[in-house]
Amino acid sequence: MVSNESDSAADFVSMEATATHHFKFSYSKTKYFPAGKSIKSPTLSVAGHNCDILYYPQGLEEEPNYIHLFLAIHCESAINVAFGFSFLNKHGMPASNGIYRQTCTFSPRGNDFGFVDRKERSNFEAEFVKDDYVTLVCSVTILSDSYKEVPKPKLVYGIVPFNINENFAVLLENKEMADITFEVDGETFA
Repeated sequence: MVSNESDSAADFVSMEATATHHFKFSYSKTKYFPAGKSIKSPTLSVAGHNCDILYYPQGLEEEPNYIHLFLAIHCESAINVAFGFSFLNKHGMPASNGIYRQTCTFSPRGNDFGFVDRKERSNFEAEFVKDDYVTLVCSVTILSDSYKEVPKPKLVYGIVPFNINENFAVLLENKEMADITFEVDGETFA
């Protein structure tokens, strides 16, 4: 269970499992796909549920020229899921203007949920294409049946953050996950 300092019910969430998947693909091979054509990531498994990322580089037929991202989860009963997508910028970091998150219920009927990115193609290329490749990160958290609301974004580890600065601050405050220590002018930083 993840929580913050407040005791309100909306500040708690019960997670069954979280997984993060890096989906890297050639930009030039997908740049001229027709609207409605997608590429599918290798299947990601989270808590026994198979997940697929669908990337439509030219959008759907009914809304062409915009990037569409979808997550499809194959489940036998309805499940609550918090998930997020983030394009990594040329420096390998999630870009604040390329992050999308949502919480929803997936059902056995095979529905999928996703996002539309309305960036100009040239801006997308300039920011996210490196050596002809784009990396899309997808984090999926299967929530327990008892969840009420997803807490503030910085509190759910494994879900792509809205604001990277806030998440770095949380990581600096919480030394529990530190894997190295720096000593600078006699002061130690985890």
